Amino acid sequence: MSRKERKAKRKAKKEARKAKKQGVATKESTTAKKEEPKESKSEKDFEAEPKVKPEKRVYHVSKRSKDGKWQILGVGDTRPIKLFDTKAEAEEYAAKLATKQGATVLTHASKGENKGRIVEGQDYASKDKE
Repeated sequence: MSRKERKAKRKAKKEARKAKKQGVATKESTTAKKEEPKESKSEKDFEAEPKVKPEKRVYHVSKRSKDGKWQILGVGDTRPIKLFDTKAEAEEYAAKLATKQGATVLTHASKGENKGRIVEGQDYASKDKE
């Protein structure tokens, strides 16, 4: 497959995705399967839904085994937010992040019997200012 053919194929896929988002039927989508129109919600329906508070963020301070640096990870994140040479620097930065967002910082042990376990937790929930 030549470069031009691959480019055309990517462009066609992109346009199909865009059309699908906008609800426009394309040749491929109409022949593949018929979709029933979705019911649109009225303004009253949106007001009736309860507003869900976002979950409080949690940051983990732990030591990386491959290079010995301290990292700050958010829950569910695969890449560290930032790397540090010392545990104190990492905890200080995590505390700053947590105070801005009202989050919790959990510090993991790096040595000994408790290696990898959470040894310290600090909640930086923001106080309601009146």
